[in-house]
Amino acid sequence: MKTAARIGSMATVMLTRLGLCASTGQAQTFCFGPPALYRASYSPRAIAIADVNGDGARDMIIANDASETLSSVSVFKNYGDGSFAPSQWYLTGTYSSALCAADIDADGDVDLAIANWGSNDVSILKNNGAGNFSAAGTFNTQNMPSAVAGADFDGDGDLDLAVAGGTGVSILKNNGTGIFSAPVVDTAGYSASGMVAADLNGDGHPDLAIAKSYRNFVTILPGNGDGTFSAQVNYPAGTGPSAIVAADFNADLHPDLATGNWTSDSVSVMLNNGDGTFATPALYPAGGWPSAITAADLDADGAIDIAAANYQSADFSILTNNGAGSFAPGITVATGSRPFGIAAADLDGDTDPDIAIAENGTGYGAVYLSCRVIACICPNQGDLNHDGLLDVFDVNGVIGAAFSGAPDTVDVNCPVSRGDVNADQATDVFDVIDLIATVFSSGPGPADPCQPPRTSPAHHIPN
Repeated sequence: MKTAARIGSMATVMLTRLGLCASTGQAQTFCFGPPALYRASYSPRAIAIADVNGDGARDMIIANDASETLSSVSVFKNYGDGSFAPSQWYLTGTYSSALCAADIDADGDVDLAIANWGSNDVSILKNNGAGNFSAAGTFNTQNMPSAVAGADFDGDGDLDLAVAGGTGVSILKNNGTGIFSAPVVDTAGYSASGMVAADLNGDGHPDLAIAKSYRNFVTILPGNGDGTFSAQVNYPAGTGPSAIVAADFNADLHPDLATGNWTSDSVSVMLNNGDGTFATPALYPAGGWPSAITAADLDADGAIDIAAANYQSADFSILTNNGAGSFAPGITVATGSRPFGIAAADLDGDTDPDIAIAENGTGYGAVYLSCRVIACICPNQGDLNHDGLLDVFDVNGVIGAAFSGAPDTVDVNCPVSRGDVNADQATDVFDVIDLIATVFSSGPGPADPCQPPRTSPAHHIPN
C-alpha cells in the first residue's frame, strides 16, 4: 500500500528546475539537486519541519494563505528518504499567515498552531500520535496576526503562544491541555511582520524579538518568566525587516538575530553582546524582497549559515558564515514563483541540512535535497557500464538511454545521472555528442555537476 501511495505521490513530483552545485570562494561546497515539487494548496505562505508521526523522519507542514473558504494547512509525511506522501489537508481560519509546530497539549507528539490574519485568531490542530490532526479550538488574538511563536512564557511547564500582529502581541497562556486563556496584549508588539522566541539575555526566561517591517527596527521584549514582559528596546535592522531568526552565529553561546529585509533586498545580522543587547547590525545583500529566513550549518564547517527566500527574484540566497558571525555570499538557487517561506532541516537522513520552500505563486512545497555529504563529487560521469573507463561501450549506453529508454545510472547524492555528461538535467543527443568527442577526439571530458557550469558555445548538431 505504501509503495502504491508513493508511486502516486511521485507522479505529482516534477523535477523541472535545475539543481545547482557550486564552490564558494572559501573552498566550501554547496550542492542541491533539482527540486521535488509537492502540491500544497492556494498561496502557500509559511513552512515548518517536524516529525509529526514519530517515525524519526522530519515531515513538512505548510500554511496556505488562500481565502476565507480555502485557508488551510497541508501536512506532508516523509517516507524517510526526503520524498513525501501527498498532503493531508486541514481547514484553518481565514488567511493563514504563520505556523508553529510543537507539543501543545503535552502528550509527546507535535501539534500545530496557525495564526490567521483574516479572522484575528489562532487555530489549534491536535495530533493523534500518528500525524493525523483534528481541530481543537480557535482562540482570539489581536488584529491581523502575522507571526506566532511558542515557549513557556509563564514558567508553569507547558507551551504558551505569542501571536503578533497589527496592534500588538497577544500572549495566550496554556492550561496544560492545549486550551488557552484570553489573550494578554502587549502593545509594544504592534506592526509585527516576524517574531522569534529565545532566551536572549541568559536569565532562563524566553524573550521575544519582533521584526517590524514598517518601522525598520527589531523590538526586543524581555520576558519576566511569569507571562509578562519588561519594557521594549528597539534596534535598527535595515529597511523593511520582514522575517527574523535567532541562532548563535559567532559561537559565543548567546543567541544572535538575523532579519530578512524586504525593502532593501538584504539580510541584517545583529550580534548579541552577551546580555540581550545587540550590536549595530551588519547588512549583507540578498535577492529581491527577502520574505523568509532560516539558519543552519549548510556547509558543514561548524558555523551557522543563513538562507533567505526571495519573493521578488524567485530564488533563495545562502550566506556563508566565517565562524565569527561575518558572512559572505554563497550561492543563489532558483525557485518557483514567489517563495514566501523557507526551512532548513535534514529531510533525507544523511545528516546534512536540506532546504524546503513554500512557493506562494505556484501552490507547491519545493524540496531541495543537499548532496554536500560527499562534497558533491560525481567522478563517474559517462561511465554507464561501471568499468572505470570512458569508451565505446559507454557511448552505446548513452545512446540507448537517450533514444531507446535503456536504463541510465543514478548515483546516490549526485544531482544528475551518469548519462547526463553535460550536466543539463537530461540525457539526450548532446550528451552523445559530448561523449563521442571525449572518447574519440580527446574532448574536454564530462561536465562536473558539482562545479559552476563551464562556459562553452551552444551545442549544434553537425550537418
